[in-house]
Amino acid sequence: MKNGNRIVLIFLVALLFSPFVSADTCPTAGDVKDRKVPEAYEWTVNYEVALDDLLAVTQLYAVTIENHGEFISCRYDSPNREVRLDGVSKTVKCLITVASGEWFTMDNGAIICQEDDLSKCQYKYKCRQILPDEFPLE
Repeated sequence: MKNGNRIVLIFLVALLFSPFVSADTCPTAGDVKDRKVPEAYEWTVNYEVALDDLLAVTQLYAVTIENHGEFISCRYDSPNREVRLDGVSKTVKCLITVASGEWFTMDNGAIICQEDDLSKCQYKYKCRQILPDEFPLE
């Protein structure tokens, strides 16, 4: 095997076995309008928002990880009111953590995206492994 082929083979094997970290971003305004939000999260909106408000969002303007990683909050401008789309991991016992981008941590447990381009603030959920002795006894 030639050296060039060997290097390519090593690269491909390393690529296959490297641990990929899947990261998410808040949906763009267009994604919200098209109802294309990350399916790994259960999404809710603030109570006073009507479907018309949600489908009229114009711009994502803030991304925060709230309550020490309990959920992600995506805030959008809309003609009638602010729309806040909150996402919690569908997987039990998972926390939302920073994956990439510039973030600022507040004393109250909020982590705020500091990027001009909010798509650079990526997050992921990190699940805690449940040990056998933590299962409830029946």
